[in-house]
Amino acid sequence: SLQGVLPHPFRFALVKGRGNYLSKRRLGVAIAASQDVFPDFVPDDVAEQLTKIATWSVGGDHDGSRDQLEFPPSPDVWNEVMSDDDHCLGKNCTTHKECFYYASRRKMKGAHVLVVNHSLYMTCVNLARQGVEILPEHAVLVIDEAHTLEAVASAHLGETVSNVQIMRLLNRVHHERTGKGILRGVRGEKRGAADDAWLGQAVATVNRARNAADVFFGAAKAFMDKRERDVIRFRDEPHPEEWTASEAFIEAMKVLTTELNSVAARLRERQRKAKINREVIAAQRLEVAAMDAEAVAKSCCTLTATLHVWLKHLEPDAVYWITQETKKGLVITLTYAPLHLGPVLKQHLWDKVPTCILTSATLAVGNPANFDHVRDRLGLEDEAVATLAVGSPFDYANNVTLFLNRDLPDPGDPSRRVDNAFERQAIRSLPRHLWKTQGNAFVLFTSNVMMREAERVLRSWIEARGWPLLIQGDLPPAKLIERFKAGGSVLFGVDSFWTGVDVRGPALSNVIITKLPFPRPGQPLLDARLEDFKARGGDPFSGYLVPEAIIKLKQGFGRLIRSRTDSGIVIILDPRITTKFYGRTFLDSLPACPRVVEDLRPAPSVAIAEEAGRPAPPAPRRRCVK
Repeated sequence: SLQGVLPHPFRFALVKGRGNYLSKRRLGVAIAASQDVFPDFVPDDVAEQLTKIATWSVGGDHDGSRDQLEFPPSPDVWNEVMSDDDHCLGKNCTTHKECFYYASRRKMKGAHVLVVNHSLYMTCVNLARQGVEILPEHAVLVIDEAHTLEAVASAHLGETVSNVQIMRLLNRVHHERTGKGILRGVRGEKRGAADDAWLGQAVATVNRARNAADVFFGAAKAFMDKRERDVIRFRDEPHPEEWTASEAFIEAMKVLTTELNSVAARLRERQRKAKINREVIAAQRLEVAAMDAEAVAKSCCTLTATLHVWLKHLEPDAVYWITQETKKGLVITLTYAPLHLGPVLKQHLWDKVPTCILTSATLAVGNPANFDHVRDRLGLEDEAVATLAVGSPFDYANNVTLFLNRDLPDPGDPSRRVDNAFERQAIRSLPRHLWKTQGNAFVLFTSNVMMREAERVLRSWIEARGWPLLIQGDLPPAKLIERFKAGGSVLFGVDSFWTGVDVRGPALSNVIITKLPFPRPGQPLLDARLEDFKARGGDPFSGYLVPEAIIKLKQGFGRLIRSRTDSGIVIILDPRITTKFYGRTFLDSLPACPRVVEDLRPAPSVAIAEEAGRPAPPAPRRRCVK
């Protein structure tokens, strides 16, 4: 599109992170050593995945990146074959000329415009803070969909360490149960008693680190269980008596890092001797083992540093918290992230790039539109920051009707939360609204629980009318959208389906928004920012939560009209948009279009399960809002 409107031709390149690309050399090594480095898989499963990747790598029209594979490889398999800095031989690699990663970088260097997703760009910003530059110097930065920048930046400018990360790292060196790992990668080479001794010492060091990790994370779990909570935010340094195992764990990780570097040095020396003796295969195996040891040592060092910062609260303007999950085994995660993003972004982004342009259909709040909220959150309060709200190219006034209601229970009423009155009645009102467009509808929820309950109650009713019911989470998002575009379907979605989904034409003629999308309380970073907002003299509800909810509501509303020829209806079931004082701000922030207030209460005498085959439900009373 840009090529067609700009006066000068230009070259562009899509930039992906290095770990997205296949390394052909590492693939060959993994195939040869699959018995050694995959302790957690049945060998046949590993062999099948590696064979598929190998077949794909030598043909077809692709750039060698994981997202173009015809199947999703397991994370552990991809970790062994992806391109990365730690295992790269550069120009000394036998596959350098055909390397997918370096091909992408050559294209990047010859481009005038680089296209980078938010996650990768913020990763590059974080690395630049540490002195590592990934992207070339650039004079102009355009951030599209900038309403997501705060969330993405928060995720990438903080750090995490978990028991799963630690155990995967240790198992990569030496798996206690199977004996597999990078140390086993040299088991077939000639070695003497001295070699056996230092390998045995390395294994013992790994086991000591594993035991120290078990004790530390066991204490962390006991700490949380004692308080009967799965998420805890620390306002001060964790109580020393609760975390006495931390010092021993950190020391064990430091010793392991030193030991792994020693192992790598020994392997390098053995590799050198193998080359002298022209033992080509042995030299290659030793080189891979040495690189693996160095990479794991580097990861150990990074995780240990993160753990130290978390325990001592060494980042002064940060929020620290711990979570535990037990759905798929115990996962305990320690996280810290910046409380105030503005100063970080100003120092490492806004002050470094001469011209930054942030665009989104949903950055502004209210009518007339203002950008105060996003400017405050992103540190854009400088006088040099200019704002501009432009109109939409779409004719909402003639192509969209917004349906509202006053009659369903207030979802925020504490007296009605116990019996889930809003959820029950909102779900039972859905058939009437789905009938309006004979399916062809998105139903957007704010919780998985309500979405799954709606599925349980309505699936048979919906499918009895020949409308396929698609549920987020049952299939990959791309597959769900592909099926939905065929027409006549109903799609239930949460969170990510409020944004970034593009379905044009009559297949999407109806967007039903169940609840106003206020941020969920109980999230450590959100709670800390609300407290900070209040401490600075602001009203957290009207000054933070309402603008955040408006931005997301506008995103949900925006799923309907994706081209000039689209048309349809938007239905908001939450009565607060018409009954609460802040509802006017929500409505003023939406595109101007006809609004109709309906009685959305379901007919009490008609059971959903009995409605199959009946004619359309009777039209409710309507009150037009001018």
